[in-house]
Amino acid sequence: MPRLTDEQWLKSLNALRGITSCFSHVEAHKKVVYRWYLTPHRLNKIYCTVNPKCWRCGTHDGHMTHIWWECEAIKPLWTQVQALLNTIANETHLLSPMIALLLLFPDTWRLETRKIASLIILAARNLLALHWKDTYCPTNKELIDKVYQYYQYEVLSSDSYVKTRKLEELWKPWLALNYHRKSKGRGVVHD
Repeated sequence: MPRLTDEQWLKSLNALRGITSCFSHVEAHKKVVYRWYLTPHRLNKIYCTVNPKCWRCGTHDGHMTHIWWECEAIKPLWTQVQALLNTIANETHLLSPMIALLLLFPDTWRLETRKIASLIILAARNLLALHWKDTYCPTNKELIDKVYQYYQYEVLSSDSYVKTRKLEELWKPWLALNYHRKSKGRGVVHD
């Protein structure tokens, strides 16, 4: 990834401001930005006996960008995210490490698309963190369930009519896909 300017770092740190009221979502984003997760490459620098190779694929150096973005074992997840974003935006947008890891979107992305994309990307990253040292790649169903779970958090935390209207506007592209109705066994259906 290219070297970031101070403005880009600040933009990344504040990427979720006004998009989510859930502190754990903001915290999860900041953990990636601050490089809180210990990768094999970094662990090897601390403990020389630790293998620096990626624990998912076992072939490449397990640095931050590889573990979160480049590893072949997680490519299917990012492909699913890409397809989901293109469906929601009704346009073709290409994901990059700058977007997936730092939520730094190009100016060509519409603001509404950036907002919902941030939450979908955050859900994907949280699934990767959940399976941090596994070779397992989260499924499309898990991604959809996690995004819908985020929607439910936001609905529960919206305490005013104005906030609820803004929430509906933000989630409108997602809800239009009716994924929440297809998710069986969850016991929650949005009407």
